[in-house]
Amino acid sequence: EETVADFQLSRDHGLEPESVARLAREWSVRLKIDAGEITAYLTKNVHYSLDLDCLNGLRLFYEYAAECGALPLAPEIKFL
Repeated sequence: EETVADFQLSRDHGLEPESVARLAREWSVRLKIDAGEITAYLTKNVHYSLDLDCLNGLRLFYEYAAECGALPLAPEIKFL
């Protein structure tokens, strides 16, 4: 439980506006991409919680990837 809480706190800290702005500034230089684009990506395109819909989508992705030969059959996702 303590490890889960640590990861959740880390995620929450990383989503704070100041943290996102710092990351965007740092990576815009490295990637030569506008900081606003990186901010938009981090805040609008990345989903940071694995709810049931996301988990089902992930399973379906792995199933389709295996069917078309892009990836080997993935083991069942298990949470500790």
